[in-house]
Amino acid sequence: MFADIIKKVPARNYGIDGLEVHVDHTSTGTVYFVSAEKEVVFPEHAHAAQWTIVVTGSCTFTANGKSKIYSAGETYFIPAGLRHQITLHAGYSEVDYVDDPLYGEDDMKSSLRIKNVRRLSATPSNISSMICKFQRMVWLGLKKLFAPRRTT
Repeated sequence: MFADIIKKVPARNYGIDGLEVHVDHTSTGTVYFVSAEKEVVFPEHAHAAQWTIVVTGSCTFTANGKSKIYSAGETYFIPAGLRHQITLHAGYSEVDYVDDPLYGEDDMKSSLRIKNVRRLSATPSNISSMICKFQRMVWLGLKKLFAPRRTT
């Protein structure tokens, strides 16, 4: 579902049929490129703050007893520690920025239980800061992918 360039980002196998995830860790956070060729249901969990943009398809996000469907082009923010459940519908893809590089990858794999998570309120300033970090990470990642390789 993503351009071939994303296949250069390391893939992670979470053992979930139909789920493809490419992960890039940095010193400030983690970027995920997630796609689901068929429906994938994640149980309720919590993790570090996350900002997501839906690239294709749709997902159903549930928190505090309320569900919302997000579709291509929409974004959403999950504050750190918010317990939520998400269903990725067939044909879905997203790009995520998770604010904590230490917990990002393990979240999906282990029901996402984290102790002593930094609380981050969803203020416009914090969301703007996360978006700026995400844009910088994408730029640095692309720069690294296309950097000329030295030959010896």
